[in-house]
This record gives sequence, C-alpha cells and structure tokens, in this order.
Amino acid sequence: MTVKEAILMSLKELKDPSSYKAIYDHLVKEEYYTFSTSAKTPALTVSAELGWFIKRGDTRVKRINSKSGFLYYLTENEDRIKIESSEDFQAVTRTKKKSYLERDLHPLISSYLKSKKIYSKTIFHEQSNGN
Repeated sequence: MTVKEAILMSLKELKDPSSYKAIYDHLVKEEYYTFSTSAKTPALTVSAELGWFIKRGDTRVKRINSKSGFLYYLTENEDRIKIESSEDFQAVTRTKKKSYLERDLHPLISSYLKSKKIYSKTIFHEQSNGN
C-alpha cells in the first residue's frame, strides 16, 4: 500500500475533518503504512501528500481552514459533516489553472487576425538563421 492509499483509507475511517497529525497518528496506529527508519519527518510527509491531493485537484480529498490549521476530509463524507460558513471553518477551494504554451495559442490568434483581414507571418525561431 502506498502512502496516498493509506491516507485515503485513514480519512475514510476517521470520517470527521482531521489535521495531518491526526491522520498520521491513525496511519501509524492502524499500521497502514510503515515509514522507513531513516525518515526524519514522516508526519510532514503525510502533510505534503495531503497538499498534493489539493494541488492536483483530486476531488476525493477536500480541506477546510480552521483556527488551528487545515483539516482534511473525504468528499464522500461532506454531506455528513455539514460544513457551513461559520467563523470556525472556512471552506478552501483551489482550482487548477490551465497553462498554455505560445505555440498552442498561435493558431488561434492567427485565425482571429485573419478574420479581421490582418495576415500574420509565423516565424519558427528554431529554424530561423537569426536575421
């Protein structure tokens, strides 16, 4: 079992929003994952993996911001938790921004310019002799 799978299993059993430390303690207690003896900060590894779920836009895990820090929970438990906008909790949503390369956007701008009767010229810098 990987760390991510162990975290998901722990969140499923904990059911309530939990801090990364509580999730780490549950992992160790239930022996879902064994960290190597040379690992200096395994609790922070769990925190980083939880952040990975949020950063990548994984819809299985959500987090809320409380006075004591971020609390994580599974989306399937969201109805049972009944998170409301209160002073104690503030829902945190993170949308994944899509980035585009200039080369991907070039055909779009060229077609737009052509529709305005402006003709553009494509210069590939890899093939250019620098003049």
